[in-house]
Amino acid sequence: MSTTQLIEVSDALGEPIELYRFNFGPGFGTVLTYTDAEFEITHENMIWKPVAALERDAVSASQSLDRTEVEVTVAEDSEIAELFRDYPPSDVVGLSIFRCHWDDANGRITTPMAVWVGRVLSCSRERFVAKLRCEPAVTSLRRVGLRRHYQYMCPHALYGPACGVSRAAHTTTSTILDHDLRTITVAGHVSDQHRGGLISWQPLGLPVERRTILTIQRTSQGQAPVSVLSLAGSPRNINDGIPVELAKGCRHTLADCRDVFNNAPAFGGMPYIPVQNPHGSTRIYH
Repeated sequence: MSTTQLIEVSDALGEPIELYRFNFGPGFGTVLTYTDAEFEITHENMIWKPVAALERDAVSASQSLDRTEVEVTVAEDSEIAELFRDYPPSDVVGLSIFRCHWDDANGRITTPMAVWVGRVLSCSRERFVAKLRCEPAVTSLRRVGLRRHYQYMCPHALYGPACGVSRAAHTTTSTILDHDLRTITVAGHVSDQHRGGLISWQPLGLPVERRTILTIQRTSQGQAPVSVLSLAGSPRNINDGIPVELAKGCRHTLADCRDVFNNAPAFGGMPYIPVQNPHGSTRIYH
């Protein structure tokens, strides 16, 4: 019988510890590891840090580890809570919860067992704490897909698999000159076609950050042309002077699909739906 099993079935040896791993992208700095123990734990070459007020709802045991949503409470000033401040992360934040015991004889934890796997949906704040609403992985796997409706506009996500347009082919680069909580000023005049598109930048060692461009104001600084872009959400992990990519937006009309992206055969809307009901009282079809 393994050490973990011996401690689990014992009456007095158990010192349960839980490990929380949040991951929100590839690369260094995109994994946050916490523990509800009172001391740091080293496991898998990572340091799991103790966090004040770390606790969770009870998990409904099942063969697939997770059946219900879980609310995880953390300190308001923790890194994971700050990740959701003002604007959610650009990438999905996954959460894995492991349970283990402290093995006094060997001075380390026993083999961690996964008790819950899913992702963080949202973050709310109360007095001194942040509450993370988390959805189990099995829920997203069983979710019913979106249904297609007859409509004038194209329902495809721009640059998505159904759209098929290459984002790289419709992306330009620029440099950040200034920024504040809602706007970014970039070098050069940005075309109106970028309204509704995406601006993205790559913080050092962190995942790509993306924001939707809401409005574009073209102006100048001295003799140099610049554009002030208002964004949907505050920019995060950004500095003046770093490069950015600007992808065109789409109004999901046949005109944009044909004239801007040369992609009319993949247009997903129904632009020729008649405006008059053939079954109505008007005899225009007789």
